[in-house]
Amino acid sequence: MLLARHLGLRLELLLCETQRAVAGLPGDECGAERVHPGSNDEGEQYLEALRQTMMSPGVEIGSEVIRAPSLAAGLAQKLHYTHAQIVVKAGRVTPSLVGPFEWQLLGRCAAPLLLTTGRPWRATPRFGAALDLGERAPGTPGNVVGLSEALARHCNAELDYLYAAPARGSDGRAASEAHRRLCALLPAGSPGVGRLQYCSGEPAGVLPRLVAGRDYDLLAVGAGSSSCLADCGHVTAALLRASAGDVLLVPVAGAMTVAGVH
Repeated sequence: MLLARHLGLRLELLLCETQRAVAGLPGDECGAERVHPGSNDEGEQYLEALRQTMMSPGVEIGSEVIRAPSLAAGLAQKLHYTHAQIVVKAGRVTPSLVGPFEWQLLGRCAAPLLLTTGRPWRATPRFGAALDLGERAPGTPGNVVGLSEALARHCNAELDYLYAAPARGSDGRAASEAHRRLCALLPAGSPGVGRLQYCSGEPAGVLPRLVAGRDYDLLAVGAGSSSCLADCGHVTAALLRASAGDVLLVPVAGAMTVAGVH
């Protein structure tokens, strides 16, 4: 709701019923079935009751019930006909919010996946975004930068860009080069609202300590559709385990906009 207010977005509540057998929609390989409004379905009643408890001045709220074999299948069906800037889901109550099921969800949608702990943000939120600013960095860190900038600007949040590299030669020169690469990733004509936190050392060792010490309300990381946490990269896995706040998994491929802001 906070993000919807700040970004001027419509909020869509999706309930996926997985207990009933579904025949599936024509041409739908996921086996998902939309429940039409007015069907007096128990899930529809639940969502309507939930909407009545939500104070939402200025925020349009919609809801839909989908019957599917799994939440991943239901989400894939929903996103097939509805564009979403961000998908929000409660995270797992474990040392890491992210598990095989969350990676499966990410693999079924091109939208960023926000996993929440239910912990309220500070009055001035504190965001962190982990980047690989190395010369041969894989993926597309510009996606993480663009989304982090938009969220921080709209939410009036502090934003740290986190990057570490093993010490070699002049740390001052390495930090300057990392800052140059970060500036090249910023939206055209924007000075950026974030600040670079450059650390000298092995990323998997120094960055998780920084994340734990700063206790970010939101940590953004670039992620592919890995099937499990262990396969998503040693540094990324360590960062996700160190974070006590919400986690935003940003797909590393493709262009991305939030509320029309690149």
